[in-house]
Amino acid sequence: MGNSSYKARLENAPIVVIVGGGFVGTKVAKALDSHFNVLLIDRKNYFFNNVAALRACVQPGFVNHILVPYDKLLKNGHIVQAEVSEVSPDGFIRLHGREEPIKYDYLVITTGTAYAFPCKVAEPNIQNVPARYEEIQREIHSANDITIIGGGPVGCELAGEIHDRYPDKKITLVHSQAELCPGPVNAEFKNRLRRLIESLPNVRLILQERVVLEGELSQKSSSFLPGNRKIRTDKGTEIDTDLILFCVGAKVNNKSYKTSFAQVMDESGRLKVNAKLQVEGYNNVFALGDCANVKEIKMAYYGGLQAAAVAKNLKELHANGRMKDYVVNPTLMSVPIGSKKGVTQLPIGKDGKVVGNFLTSAIKGKGLFIGQTCSELNQPVPKELANVHDQSDKIKEGDAQLFNMTEEDLIELKKGLPIDATDDDHT
Repeated sequence: MGNSSYKARLENAPIVVIVGGGFVGTKVAKALDSHFNVLLIDRKNYFFNNVAALRACVQPGFVNHILVPYDKLLKNGHIVQAEVSEVSPDGFIRLHGREEPIKYDYLVITTGTAYAFPCKVAEPNIQNVPARYEEIQREIHSANDITIIGGGPVGCELAGEIHDRYPDKKITLVHSQAELCPGPVNAEFKNRLRRLIESLPNVRLILQERVVLEGELSQKSSSFLPGNRKIRTDKGTEIDTDLILFCVGAKVNNKSYKTSFAQVMDESGRLKVNAKLQVEGYNNVFALGDCANVKEIKMAYYGGLQAAAVAKNLKELHANGRMKDYVVNPTLMSVPIGSKKGVTQLPIGKDGKVVGNFLTSAIKGKGLFIGQTCSELNQPVPKELANVHDQSDKIKEGDAQLFNMTEEDLIELKKGLPIDATDDDHT
């Protein structure tokens, strides 16, 4: 009876294709699962909790907490592991390794950004991820003079995680700008974060200097570089180091649509959206999160707020109802320095309220949203590496017809398509 009522409810429902299965895409998919025929596509066969990823660089076994299977996310829709080769505004997408296009009635683009490992991972198979973190754990454990290049939230948090685990190691944090964490946070936040970093024993902060990328540094093929060497900045400061960690270079994952949507992309490669979070000029295409030009900090928290707005607007659009403008939210920024310290700007008052160690630890530093993230994915907190099983047997009778496919076609699609693991665009 449950399956027949499901078919009756969704047999005439539109197809919603969501490209990108991170924090934002999964929230949209879950919110639409009972109303539309949802197809969520991601190049990985697992959810990667990048908010908590940096702790996995220093804490053995912690990587298991940040790799979560998708298999319990949707009750009706389907999740496909595939690499999207083309996103067309003409009602279809193409997948690498598949000739037939996949048609959609509504498209939601949540491709996010690519960032250097260990903050994000391009590895498509969950079984191959732990070895990456075990490698960087060994390098950090054996190093004595660690240099972190980049003083944004990632660089600051990584410095904090390393210091929290290894307080006797020397850490040098180099940032090319005058302030840490540039962006729409207030001066008090920046000043308190700087003072906190400078107060940590054995941590050296160098601002307004840029590391000269020459020799091995200019040809780096990895986001970390072990080995004893002397590096210098553009102002002549010399730094002795035996491990360099690069925390710079976020890039929008737009390869699959940078040609077809070129006319509606800004200078940073993000899609231009209107107040309803629709891509400009396309009524049935939405974009949100890191790949959209919404004037908010690119964080999972704001992506979640945008996801809720898009889900509501898409339902209203289909019902010929009234969509609402997305209201840009006041700044919330939390930068934990290890599990017990950090600085947070809360969206309170005209300019925000800045709080310190205790509340930052309670808000983010202690748990890193692991429990909340697993709950969103309908999973328990994993204690060991999860096994990701073939999901092709979880197809209900009639599912294929809902997506205009044969049953054999949907089964093959659910088994996953070939992925180029060397591609640094994570769509």
